[in-house]
Amino acid sequence: MSFENNLKKLSNAHPNELNNYIISPSGYGIHWPSIDEDISIDGLLKIKSATKTHRGKSSTLK
Repeated sequence: MSFENNLKKLSNAHPNELNNYIISPSGYGIHWPSIDEDISIDGLLKIKSATKTHRGKSSTLK
């Protein structure tokens, strides 16, 4: 699944669904059982970068 699909699924989720998450034992990912969504830290960084680019801001991390 692409990070664009992750962003859409997460942005359409209810706040209660977003608050119900499990951090992987390794610490490199998050799982939302209520919406059956998984995303890695790398995926989160891509979403953050894409969101900043979409809003017309720089996508570089400081």
